[in-house]
Amino acid sequence: KQWYQRRVRGIDKRIRQLTDMLVDVNMGAGMYAYGKASKKPVKHLIMLDKVIQATALFLRNKSLTLKMTLRRIKMEGTMTLYIRKLSQAFFNTVAVVGVEFQSVFSATNT
Repeated sequence: KQWYQRRVRGIDKRIRQLTDMLVDVNMGAGMYAYGKASKKPVKHLIMLDKVIQATALFLRNKSLTLKMTLRRIKMEGTMTLYIRKLSQAFFNTVAVVGVEFQSVFSATNT
C-alpha cells in the first residue's frame, strides 16, 4: 500500500510539473502564441484534467490575439469608418473564438 501511495504522489507531482511547464512555456511565447502553437498546450492541459488552467490559457491567448488585431487597425477616414472597422474586427474575432472554444472544450464536462 505504501508503494502505491508513493507512486500516486510521484505521478501527482509530475502532473503539477507538466501543468506548470505548459502554462509557463506558453506565457513565455507571449504575443507570438498563435494557432497550433497555442492550441497544443491547451489540449495537453485538458488531457491532464486541468480544464480550469486550460480555459485560462486559451482565453489569455485569444485576448492577446484580439488586442493585436485591434491595434493593427489604423485611423483612416472618418471616425465612423474607424469605429466600424474596430467593431467588425472585434465581433469577428469573438465569433471565431467562440467556435474554437466549443471545438477545443467540447469533450470536457465543464
